[in-house]
Amino acid sequence: MVKLSDRLPCMICGNPQTQLGTASMELQHGSGRNFTFHRVPAFVCTECGTPAHPAWVVFDLFSAMDAAVESGFEGNVLDYVPREKDA
Repeated sequence: MVKLSDRLPCMICGNPQTQLGTASMELQHGSGRNFTFHRVPAFVCTECGTPAHPAWVVFDLFSAMDAAVESGFEGNVLDYVPREKDA
């Protein structure tokens, strides 16, 4: 789960004020396939609206792409599914 303490400043305008929200994100898998994820947690800049995704969220997306390719999924649009809490 994304925490406000993980807040990132805006990479585009430098504004330190971001708010927790969601954004879509497109990534390319090592196989060359492009995937679009919707409702991905992000810190969204209150000035310019640029989203910043924490690294662990992006790691989860790459894991989801690997699973989709390995399972034979032929689509390219996926919803973000949060990881389960560690036991």
